[in-house]
Amino acid sequence: MQRAKFEQQVALKEFDFTASCKLRAVQIRDRGALRWLHAGASVILFGPVGVGKTHVAQALGHLAVHQGAYAPVAKTSRILADLAGGHADRTWEKRIREGHQVGLGSGHQDADRVASA
Repeated sequence: MQRAKFEQQVALKEFDFTASCKLRAVQIRDRGALRWLHAGASVILFGPVGVGKTHVAQALGHLAVHQGAYAPVAKTSRILADLAGGHADRTWEKRIREGHQVGLGSGHQDADRVASA
């Protein structure tokens, strides 16, 4: 759990699907079954700020970790800042190869991604 760097401990059962019409409860609960994880796939959530992308992504990440997967978490802004630093010190390609193929991103109109590796 510590390696994944989750911001908070959340679960899908805690999510209020009535607060946001943007996220469909059936689809999110289906992702909670983790068929995507067992198929070696990722889940990408995107949408405006405040609809619950990060909560859902972290909840899916927690489920994945409990299944023994590695589910790294990083905000989109942090990933972009890290890549910008890589551009400045000429380690951009290395940073892309080593850490930014998987992760969780969060931000306005950006994607929240839970990945298994």
